Amino acid sequence: MNRPAGFRLYAALFLSSLATLGFEVLLTRIFSIALWYHFGHMVVSIAMLGLGLSGTFWALRRRPSGNGIPNPRPELFMLLAMSMVGAYLLAVRIPFDPVRLSWDRGQLWLVGLYYVTLSVPFFFAGLILVTAFSAPGSRSGFVYGSDLLGAATGCLVVFWLLWKVTPGEAALLFALFPLVSAGLLGSRSLRRVAVAAGLLLFGLLLLRPDWVQTPLSPYKELPTLLQFQGAGTLRTQNSPYGRIDLFRSPGVRYAPGLSLAYNGPLPDQLGLAVDGGSVTAVTPVTSTTRLDFLKDIPASAAYGLRTTPEVFVDNPGGGLPILVAEIHGASRVDTVEQNPAIAQILSGTSSLNGLLYPPGSLTGLGRNYVNRLNRHYDIVDLSLTSDVSSLATGTGESYAYTVEAFQSYLRSLKPDGILSVSTFILPPFRTELRVLNTLLTALESGGLPDSEKHIFMLRSLEVLLILVKRTPFEQQEINKVKDFARKRWFDVVHYPGIEDKEKRRFIKSEMTDLTAAATALLNPETRLEFSKGYVFDISAVTDDRPFFYEHLRWARISDTYALVQKKWDFFIREGYLTLAVLVQILAFGLPLIAVPAVFSVRRKQGQNARPLVFFACLGFGYMAVEVPLIQKMTGPLEHPFTAFAATVGILLVASGMGSLFGQRLEPDRYLGKVLVLLGTPVIPLYVFLLPEFNRLLSGIHSFWKIPMLGLFLFPVGFLMGMPFPAGIAMTATRFPALIPWAWAINGFLSVTTPILSVVMAWKTGLRNVMLMGAAAYLMAYFAARGFWTSPTMGTKTTGVV
Repeated sequence: MNRPAGFRLYAALFLSSLATLGFEVLLTRIFSIALWYHFGHMVVSIAMLGLGLSGTFWALRRRPSGNGIPNPRPELFMLLAMSMVGAYLLAVRIPFDPVRLSWDRGQLWLVGLYYVTLSVPFFFAGLILVTAFSAPGSRSGFVYGSDLLGAATGCLVVFWLLWKVTPGEAALLFALFPLVSAGLLGSRSLRRVAVAAGLLLFGLLLLRPDWVQTPLSPYKELPTLLQFQGAGTLRTQNSPYGRIDLFRSPGVRYAPGLSLAYNGPLPDQLGLAVDGGSVTAVTPVTSTTRLDFLKDIPASAAYGLRTTPEVFVDNPGGGLPILVAEIHGASRVDTVEQNPAIAQILSGTSSLNGLLYPPGSLTGLGRNYVNRLNRHYDIVDLSLTSDVSSLATGTGESYAYTVEAFQSYLRSLKPDGILSVSTFILPPFRTELRVLNTLLTALESGGLPDSEKHIFMLRSLEVLLILVKRTPFEQQEINKVKDFARKRWFDVVHYPGIEDKEKRRFIKSEMTDLTAAATALLNPETRLEFSKGYVFDISAVTDDRPFFYEHLRWARISDTYALVQKKWDFFIREGYLTLAVLVQILAFGLPLIAVPAVFSVRRKQGQNARPLVFFACLGFGYMAVEVPLIQKMTGPLEHPFTAFAATVGILLVASGMGSLFGQRLEPDRYLGKVLVLLGTPVIPLYVFLLPEFNRLLSGIHSFWKIPMLGLFLFPVGFLMGMPFPAGIAMTATRFPALIPWAWAINGFLSVTTPILSVVMAWKTGLRNVMLMGAAAYLMAYFAARGFWTSPTMGTKTTGVV
């Protein structure tokens, strides 16, 4: 076997990295559909297990290559392709039931089966790269550059594929890329096998058998509602933003907060599900459709104060808030839906005045729209009851409900306009109080210290409505809303000058009283003490800590556990599966990767563990910068998946180019300078500039956002791509046996840090996580000085020192 040409090797690495990252992102979508969105976080730890174990495996069994044949072997690419297909088909058939975890401990073994099954392709992907780095005469800059550029392309490919095919079909398509790699590097017989395997995959894609598709969890809302007689799916739209199902079922009835005094009929409605859950309703309008019930839901209260209003509706979901505005005679209704797939699947659905989402409907974040256009409204309707986002968990950032977002909505009002915010009441109370606290902070930071005079609150049995004005409520307006509430048996929670006897007239609750909690927050003298002492975190949410649905206080976990009657699934819904994933990473990674690496290095180098510190700092630093940037870009790019694909893609391209550029230089001449640059002026400067850049990016047309983001992120991405291949090159010169351990420990930190970054950002904010990344690069600089000057590593070099 002859040594393959450099171009073919780097092309093969490019394609395998494309497939690996695309497959990893795809698994998060598959977990969201087959299980729940929360379990998508397990993919991170599964990938870490496979990638890290590849370094451990190669370090323990590596033998000198006496014949000079370089790695990776072409057969590894075949194994990667085969394992991707096999792992997917096996994983979606594991009979795991999260609901049974509370009484069936055997389900834990099935969780372990996910790890064993799905880590196999990542093991082969890691083995390909670590053997490429370890090959005699390896040019680490080109290897690393090919890896990063391939991964960046994988981000774009998976985004495009999920619009065109199902996740199961996309898994088969990604397996084709490593087959091409095997053909590029392999013998004639291996190429024949690769061609045969590719033809088989193409045949499956053409036939589209049911067993290739991703099955929905039977415990989700959609499968349950489809069991009703006469139910059926009308249309399914696959997209990067979720699987959207439009369906008919007698079980679909949606009128959030409907008055108990209403005794009329409800119209026929269709169901709308995201990833099989988060079901809301669509009410198609025909000549016989009766919409009288809309006048008896809390969201109608604001419309009794304005005639023929101009209305802005943010994130209308199935379109009910649009119909509310139209039935009250709105002269203009502007809408922005965050999920483009919902707007697409409902593009032909009728409303009173045309279509719910006519051609050219705006999609994205409403706050960006109102900031960009100089238009003012009589009513801005922000309905959390219509939010069908699958990201409504503690780990999901939401820039629609921050202090800065509410300030944007308030600025978009006419001088006497009304912001109407409605949310479901879900004991134990937390989201409802966080909405109120964030609104109060937005008002007061906007120069309105007597904020309680600008708020009117009422509630039905299941929905809380908060009306907000920039000017105090007038007595005439107060009387109208009080009359609206009395006729519909709604309780008034607050208005300026309310007396205690006016509260809790219709609704009695044995749980912590929502009215009393709201009263404590509305009083400036008791707000801070109440917020700090409350069992949940209900502090105001800002753009730096945009985790609207993260409510748990670590110090009050036992109190929370008792409050929710010892139901563990409450913590999963709140997003604390992320902490469980972190524990899983440490449980697998420490004994299988980190501990063996430390002991191996200490045995071979005496007591010098600085090499591991260096590569660990690089892994932590890169991800501690990348993860906050992704979450920061969710606001201006308007959806988490778009922010992920664009930010990761741009950083990987820039880092790949930085790696390729560094290949032309002597690593010991630039490594120290790059590390110091990243740690002192560059990353802190990005932290300082990000808020202003986000405001700029949010205000421009969508067409220019990605190019502008590319120009902004390219310098930091370029620099972050240079240290790792430089460290590998210097390691290969002085101590080549250390390379697999360097890969293993870097991979361990690279996949642990994203989870750790989210957890840290909950409490400290995204900017502080980025500053920790800058500190990690400085630590890498000092670790590198001791490492490269170690007597066991060779003579002293000058570049780092």
